[in-house]
Amino acid sequence: MNERSFIWISMKNQTKIIDAATACFISKGFHATSMRDIAKNAGVSIGNIYNHFKSKTDLVLAIADEESREILEVKDYFSTPKDHAVPTVIEFSFLLLHDLKKPGVGPLMLEIAAEASRNLEIANAFEANRKQLTDYIKTYLQKCQELGEISNELDATQASYFILELVEGMSLRHPIGNYRDHAKTKKELALILTKYLTP
Repeated sequence: MNERSFIWISMKNQTKIIDAATACFISKGFHATSMRDIAKNAGVSIGNIYNHFKSKTDLVLAIADEESREILEVKDYFSTPKDHAVPTVIEFSFLLLHDLKKPGVGPLMLEIAAEASRNLEIANAFEANRKQLTDYIKTYLQKCQELGEISNELDATQASYFILELVEGMSLRHPIGNYRDHAKTKKELALILTKYLTP
């Protein structure tokens, strides 16, 4: 086996372990999940897991790394020329809400948030991701303010957090609230953002 093949197999194993850990954290919770549970779910030996990750914290940090790479797509989205500012932000919010409402995402967010409140390393990793995401939104809002397409009364930094928190809150309430009607949810979200952003 050459070095390139070994690296590819190692990366494939890491991905399989991270996916297995994610599934376990969603179904059992962070603290109820053991490294043995993750090994069983991944179909690898527990020794194999420890070759890649020293602890469950390392696995959560790997999830943060994956999230960071996904956030780069937001930069690409806002870098692509759009016709109108407010509809662009609304469309982005719809796309984000759709992703956050996927099965398992909400429970995983809550598990990570709970663990982040006790583990500074995890908190810092996900806060860095959040800053990266809000920075992309903020930069776009500022450009649109310069063009007069979004209200200059808004603080772009605070507005970026508000948009993100609004969508996250709706997604987390989805399983237990009145957000199962997707069309109604989108209509209400569009109305809120239009009134909020329009000059």
